[in-house]
Amino acid sequence: MASNLRIFSGSSHPDLAKAICSKLKIKLSELTISKFACGEIYAKPVESVRGDDVFIIQTGTGNVNEELIELFIILDSMKRSFARSIHVVIPYYPYARQDRVASPREPITAKLMAKLIEEAGADHVITMQIHSEQQQGFFGFPIDHLNARKLFAKYFQNKKIKDLVVVAPDAGAAKDADRLARLLGVTIAVMSKMRPGFNKAEITSLVGDVKGKNCIIFD
Repeated sequence: MASNLRIFSGSSHPDLAKAICSKLKIKLSELTISKFACGEIYAKPVESVRGDDVFIIQTGTGNVNEELIELFIILDSMKRSFARSIHVVIPYYPYARQDRVASPREPITAKLMAKLIEEAGADHVITMQIHSEQQQGFFGFPIDHLNARKLFAKYFQNKKIKDLVVVAPDAGAAKDADRLARLLGVTIAVMSKMRPGFNKAEITSLVGDVKGKNCIIFD
């Protein structure tokens, strides 16, 4: 099974890559990642990947822009090394919130990211809880959009917390929050949110009963 399956890790979350390899009982393949004196990133696989199915694990963390550039360079190196297929595992998809033009002259950066990932060499993306499901249409290749809703439901069921209510922080999150509430057999409350300025948010109202209850805010 694993004869031509290769898993590589970018700099963002090597522990996650190691955990995945441990679960699959395969070795984490080596990747050379370094920086030139000017700060430019250099990356390439240590061994040949010709004809292999390559999975690259890189997520969005605190240094998201640098990690994206690193991902693009890794993708290009895999493509030029004749990998048979290149799959990108991005648990947290960067720039996903910028998925529409909310005010004049704004970019749709989520779509730009999809195009850059595709152009760099990816054939397939696996991500978790992307900000809006329609973003799957931004890609010109298959995308697996995974959801951890059932895992969360099992976790809270095992906790046996009484008087639970699932709260959606805005209308956009209401559908997912409702699905979790149905799995738990509890009610839902929905907040109304407005943005008075850049990178600012205010809750203006709440629909639903949360008084005296234990709230799960599901965003």
